[in-house]
Amino acid sequence: MSARDELTMLILGKTAPRAADAILASGYRRPQQVTTVEELDALPLRSIVALISHSRNVPMVIVFQRGSIEFGGDGWCTPEAVGQIPSEAVFEFIALNGYPTVFTVLHAG
Repeated sequence: MSARDELTMLILGKTAPRAADAILASGYRRPQQVTTVEELDALPLRSIVALISHSRNVPMVIVFQRGSIEFGGDGWCTPEAVGQIPSEAVFEFIALNGYPTVFTVLHAG
């Protein structure tokens, strides 16, 4: 057993690998990330993505939904917005504000 393995077992105990196996078996998957306009365009209607970042040590989350339940359409909007914008404009908005262009998919259609 390596020193790393021994230290891991001392810290986490012998159940950690079994716990990880059980969590994976129950359906956990790493959240999908979107980093390009093409990936954003490929998401189906009613998809929800979030930009999770921070500014001056203050956590920030910007959420976009594809299409509007109330107004239809296939563009992207924020929950408080009435209009929709194309995927390119989402990335332009993010770039103009200096945020990282990595979205986490919260719901895919």
